Amino acid sequence: MHFYDDTTLQGESIKKFLCKCYLNISLTTYKLDDYKQSKSACDEVLRMDPSNSKAYYRRAKARLAPVHAGALEQEEALHDLSVAMKLNSSSCEVR
Repeated sequence: MHFYDDTTLQGESIKKFLCKCYLNISLTTYKLDDYKQSKSACDEVLRMDPSNSKAYYRRAKARLAPVHAGALEQEEALHDLSVAMKLNSSSCEVR
């Protein structure tokens, strides 16, 4: 689910705005128990901004939330949390 083309981005402010939108989509869909969509929204943020710790944190939560989450999802979530921690060790949410 991405609604933009990298060639049309007119600067960092648009990227930041889109990241905020996708993070909001991630949070909202997570609260609606649509974990797949929540993860996809985080994937979009990380495609635009690979150093976004909040997207790594929310993606980890979305990976672990489904009842059928298994060992693979746990491993991927731990990796996401590790990256989020490296990027922003002062975040209370991540710790």
